[in-house]
Amino acid sequence: MKNVPYFEKKESLLLNFLHDEIKSMVKETLQEIAKTERDAFFDTILDKEKEEDPFVLHNRKNGYYERDLSTEWGILKNMKIPRDRLGDFRPFFVKRYDRNLFSMSELVIAMYQGGLSTRKVTKVIEELTEHKYSPAWVSHITQVCQETLDQWKRRKFRHYYPFIFVDAQYLKVRRGTVASEAVITALGIDWDGRKEVLGFLFPGAKESSNLYRELLHHLKSQGLKDPLCFIGDGLSGLEDVIRILFPRSDFQQCMVHQMRHTMLKVRRGERVLLANDLKEIVYSSSLDEFNKILLIKDSHWKSLYPRLFEGWKRNINSLTTYLKYPACIRKNIYTTNVLERLHKEVKRRTKVIEHFPKETSAETIVYLVYQECNDFYRHRQLTNWKYAIDELKQIRKLKFGVEELRAEVKISNYLKEVIA
Repeated sequence: MKNVPYFEKKESLLLNFLHDEIKSMVKETLQEIAKTERDAFFDTILDKEKEEDPFVLHNRKNGYYERDLSTEWGILKNMKIPRDRLGDFRPFFVKRYDRNLFSMSELVIAMYQGGLSTRKVTKVIEELTEHKYSPAWVSHITQVCQETLDQWKRRKFRHYYPFIFVDAQYLKVRRGTVASEAVITALGIDWDGRKEVLGFLFPGAKESSNLYRELLHHLKSQGLKDPLCFIGDGLSGLEDVIRILFPRSDFQQCMVHQMRHTMLKVRRGERVLLANDLKEIVYSSSLDEFNKILLIKDSHWKSLYPRLFEGWKRNINSLTTYLKYPACIRKNIYTTNVLERLHKEVKRRTKVIEHFPKETSAETIVYLVYQECNDFYRHRQLTNWKYAIDELKQIRKLKFGVEELRAEVKISNYLKEVIA
């Protein structure tokens, strides 16, 4: 046991030696790269100048200057950076007035987005760069996100979204005491079958139809046109809010929520059989078939659970809306599962925070996660969506009229031309 401190000391010395060697190697490599870059830069410049005037050479190499550079391996002291007389050349890893190999702002935002608190971000930055940054400096960087969020909330929609999903999740926020507060989110699917988070409302003491009204009213002011259908859970008053703001749109009550609620009404040993029966109902090919199978299953379970399917019968219109739409996309529009997956991603990122110190910090995290998801969604089209587009356009034509559809197509084509 007496030798333990000795071995620990040797291990520490070895790690320090390796760290210093790596820093030295990185420094030498970057300096060599910078020198090669300058040579290539001047080869191009000189050739161009000779073509313009073979007797006049304007720029020249001008030795080196020293700069400390912060990297993930620590601060590289007295880096020799090659320069030119006119100041036109800079190595790829050095921006003007920048002493970091990476963008500190991007690093801070990435860690903040990953769920680290302001003080933890500060500590990580210090360990990476061997330089002290205050929590106030980190807060200033994240304030930029708040400004971007404000702009995002005011943007005008450029696309039409035939389907809109709405649902709530809960995050813990401190306002004197810590409590869970509802975040209401709206996600749309555009004509091309790509998902996009359209907006969210934070916070609410608890999920309510009033919060949905506020969010949907705001989205409407941003230019949201009447969707073909909204998909949401069975929250009291939600369908009424949609009927008021978007009277021509359909409403689909989440079928998965309804199935889960029904499963809880039977004993555990009977749930597998009931689940198979519910799937048979949901996978009906038409409204007539849905009603027929529902009647059969109700008769089968009625002796044991007389009121098992009362909710299905009471909400039959909102539960079967998805049957109006193409069969190839029904599995995408009869449930709010797409939002539940989004909420799980937010929970994963915020798990280490436990609770947010204030509303704005929670709002910023949610926004950053949603923006990252939007970047991912932008390159993913829902399966089989392309087979449903023509039928969806025909449904919209019948629901909203020919002139509105023509105007939408005209605007869409114009936007594609502008973007191209």
